[in-house]
Amino acid sequence: MRVAAFDAKDFNRSKVEQRRDRLNPDLVEKKYRGFFSPLGIGVVFKDASEFRNVYQEKNCELKKKFDISNVLPFFSSNQLKKELAMSKAIAYANALVDSIQEHIESIHVSYVVLPPKDMPEVKVGGSKCPIVSLRSEEFVRSLSPMFSYLSAWNFMRRRDGDDYKLMLDGFRSKNTIAWDELSEKNSPTVYSHGDECNPFISIADIIAFLTDTKLYQRKPGPQNDPMKYRGLRPDNVREVWEDLSFLTDCRFLDHKVLTKFTWYNDELIDVTQNLARPIVYFLADQLEKIPIAEPHSIEESSAGPTSPAPIKFSKTVQYQDPFHAALIYAEKMGGCLQFYDRYSDSSKVRDGDVLVYMGDNSKKIAQTLADGFEIEMIKAKDLRKKIKCLQDN
Repeated sequence: MRVAAFDAKDFNRSKVEQRRDRLNPDLVEKKYRGFFSPLGIGVVFKDASEFRNVYQEKNCELKKKFDISNVLPFFSSNQLKKELAMSKAIAYANALVDSIQEHIESIHVSYVVLPPKDMPEVKVGGSKCPIVSLRSEEFVRSLSPMFSYLSAWNFMRRRDGDDYKLMLDGFRSKNTIAWDELSEKNSPTVYSHGDECNPFISIADIIAFLTDTKLYQRKPGPQNDPMKYRGLRPDNVREVWEDLSFLTDCRFLDHKVLTKFTWYNDELIDVTQNLARPIVYFLADQLEKIPIAEPHSIEESSAGPTSPAPIKFSKTVQYQDPFHAALIYAEKMGGCLQFYDRYSDSSKVRDGDVLVYMGDNSKKIAQTLADGFEIEMIKAKDLRKKIKCLQDN
C-alpha cells in the first residue's frame, strides 16, 4: 500500500485594510486586497521505508553542512526558520528536496479559488444550527486549520478505488461532507505536530514552504504580468517543480464543490479514533503561575529599564531539548505528540500512550492517568537520557 502524506500552509499575497464607519466609529470594516488561499501539499512515496531512512540520513548530512546542533532527525519549515535565517532555511529545504526527489512518486497541490466578485458570500451551517452567511474572503481564511484533510479529500476524490495509507497533519474543523467522505472510504491517520514528528508529513510541509517561496521569487519575463506569473496557478506550480524527477499535479477547489467543504453544523470533528498511536503527551507546569518571592523594596522592584512582556513558558519549551526528546520518541514509536490539555485530552488517553512531564503539578496529572491506564509515565529529563542512549546505539 502506498503512503500519501498531507500538510498545508497559508499562501498569502494579500493585505487587510481596516476602515471605521463615519457614523459609528466602533464599527470596523475589513477590506481584503490581493489573493489569499490555504495551500495544501500531498506527497506520494515510492517506498515508504526507504524514504524514511534516506530522509533522516540526508537531514543529518545537511545539519552538519549548515552547522545545526539541534538533535532532531528532521525539521518542519517553521523549525528550519527558527534554526536558520530565512535565506539559509530556503537553501537547506532546496538541498533536502533535491537529495530525496527520486524517492517521491508525485506531489499534489491544492488551493481554493472563490473570487468575491463572483461569490460575495458563503453560507455555512443549517444542520441543528442556524445558517450563517460569511464573506467569501473570511470563509477562505477559515479553511486554513482544516486544509490538511481537505487536500487529502481533493486528492482522493479522483482516485476512487485506489488504496493509499493517508497521513494527515493535525487539524481543527467543524463537520463537512468532505471529511465524511474521506474518513468513510480511507480512514486516514492524523498526526498532531505531524510536520515535526512524522518524516512523511515533514516533507509535505517543506514542499509547501518551497512552493510558496519559489513562486514568490520568480522573475517575470518582459511580456508577463508579475502578479499572474507569480500567482498560485496550476501552470505556474508545475513550472517551478518541472526540473525535479517527481510528477506534479495541481488542482483547485471552487464553487463547483463548495458544498463539500462548507461546514454543515457547529460541532467539531472528533478525530480521537484517527489519531496516530501511541500519543506522547507533553505536560509542563506553567512557570509564570508558580509563586515566587516579590522584591522587598521600591528600589529593587523599579530598578532598571521596563522589561518587555514575558513570553509564556509553554511557547518557549517547544523549542527546547525536553520537547525535542518527546518529538523524537513519538517518531520512533510511530505515533504523534500533543501538548496535554486537561479539558480536551483526558477522554483521548488510551492504554499504550506516553506522558512526559515537567513539574510537580504535571507529575500529579500524569500519575492520576497512570493509575487508570497502562501508560508510560516519564520525566522529561529522563526521556532526554533515554533518547541519547537510543541515538548513541
